[in-house]
Amino acid sequence: MLMRLFNDESGVKDSTNKNSHLARDAALANTPIDHKSLMAHALAIARKSIYIPSAFCVGAIITTSSGAILSTGYSREQPGNTHAEQVAISKLLSSSSPVPGEAVIYTTMEPCNIRLSGNKSCVDRILECGWVKKVYVGVMEPADFVENGGKARLEAAGIGYQLVEGLEEECLGVARGEGGEEKE
Repeated sequence: MLMRLFNDESGVKDSTNKNSHLARDAALANTPIDHKSLMAHALAIARKSIYIPSAFCVGAIITTSSGAILSTGYSREQPGNTHAEQVAISKLLSSSSPVPGEAVIYTTMEPCNIRLSGNKSCVDRILECGWVKKVYVGVMEPADFVENGGKARLEAAGIGYQLVEGLEEECLGVARGEGGEEKE
């Protein structure tokens, strides 16, 4: 009103900062995502897994498409023979946070396509979500326990799949119990 009365064209300043999130979100959208750092974070989470000789130790992170972390999980974090991706999805779905329209999973190892236990595979869980659009992995699953076709199934379903290069040896070492906790 004062601008009109006094013909002031200097503009209005938002002293309430109620729109400051718009500038922050715009800046984040233009910031490249550091996939290697997010995978290193997933590795740190994987190290919380208690090693058993019959299963890998894996860490997983679910993020928004801009890289904000929504949920994390690691192998055997929850009761039963739970996998990292399974735990991260379960925690996100049971939280009070809204499920995103689009999300990304960072996992230290290729998501399982088959489980010897007969439980639902992580690939099945990812496909059921409908909101996971890309999967970044630290290492492809070796044939220690099963032949995994997770990558092929995810790509066939239109989900992006990318290896984050440079952490393969470390991801495999942690998966096989090197540098984590050991069950006695």
